[in-house]
Amino acid sequence: MAFSEAVKATGRQRLIIAGLHTEICLTFATMQALKDGYDVLYVTDAVGGRSQVSHRTAIERLAHAGAVPTTALAVVTELFRDWATPLADPAREVIYWYFNEIPKHTDQVGVADAEKAAAAQGVH
Repeated sequence: MAFSEAVKATGRQRLIIAGLHTEICLTFATMQALKDGYDVLYVTDAVGGRSQVSHRTAIERLAHAGAVPTTALAVVTELFRDWATPLADPAREVIYWYFNEIPKHTDQVGVADAEKAAAAQGVH
C-alpha cells in the first residue's frame, strides 16, 4: 500500500513497469495499474516467464488489456527529448553497452537452462 501511495503522490499518469516473472510480477502490477487508471508501458525484454509460453501469453494478455509493450532500449532512448543535454553522453554509454551485450544472449525469452533441468527432474 505504501508503494501505491508513493506512486499516486507523484501525480504521474504513465508508468513504465518491469518485473521478475512476466506472468506473475509484471502481470499483477500492470493489471492493477490499469485498473487504477494509469497508462502503462511494460518492458518486454526486462522480464522473463517460467517458460516461453508463459512469457508470451502474459505479454499478449497485457497488450489486450490496454498496456503498451516496449523494450529497454526504447525506454532509454524515448526518455531523452533533447540529445544535446549533458546527460546524453552517459545515456549513450548505456545504449552502446546494450548493443555490445545483447548479441551475447539468446533471442529467446524463457527459462534458464538450470531451471529447465530442475523442472525436468520435478524440482521447484
